[in-house]
Amino acid sequence: MKIAVTNPAVARALRLALRGSSAEVYEVPVLKIQELPVDVHEALEALERADVVVFASGRSAYAVRRAAEAAGQAERTRRALAGKRVITLEGGKGAVMVKNAFGVDAEVLEPGALSERVTACVSAVLFHYGERDAGIAGQLAARCGEVREFQPYQALPDPSAVERLSALSPDVVIFTSALAARHAASTPSSLEALKRARVVAAGEAIAAELRKYGVAVEVAGGRISDIVRYVASLIYI
Repeated sequence: MKIAVTNPAVARALRLALRGSSAEVYEVPVLKIQELPVDVHEALEALERADVVVFASGRSAYAVRRAAEAAGQAERTRRALAGKRVITLEGGKGAVMVKNAFGVDAEVLEPGALSERVTACVSAVLFHYGERDAGIAGQLAARCGEVREFQPYQALPDPSAVERLSALSPDVVIFTSALAARHAASTPSSLEALKRARVVAAGEAIAAELRKYGVAVEVAGGRISDIVRYVASLIYI
């Protein structure tokens, strides 16, 4: 069984868990992640004024935490988030990552539901995922007096990895990012490979992105351990 994984950390965990089995784990990162500089003092000023904070992805929370730690402002950042309405748009996986990063519980919303669920706010802070999403920003702008936007990292597509995914013709493909899922489905050959495979998504938000392309999806939990257990169950069933 050939298993393609777009997240290097998940690939490493699976290799350890599946040692001795017939499964072969292939790391196919279809995105190149590049962290961008964050003006921590500007972000803190915005957070301390805000009543709503949105982390579009769990990775954005981790990137902000690293920037805050590097600036010696980790504790102040945690205090600034305490008591706020904190939202993630990356399902259970995003909520776990926000909790790990800052010790706060994040409300899980679908990206298209912001304007319905955030009915009014004075000031919002939005930490984008790997690209700026004008739709998400627009929903917040329609409900909030001001919206401060930050993009702590960018995710650039890797066409060679998408080609490799197509050529591999995997039996199982695992996604932990909606953006990675979108890029993996961006060519006819890679989309066909996904439709032939058993596709596992780490949460409903990622599954929803894949379903847009007609890919049948199975949903696992957002933690690496959840994904490993789920995939192991496919092999040792």
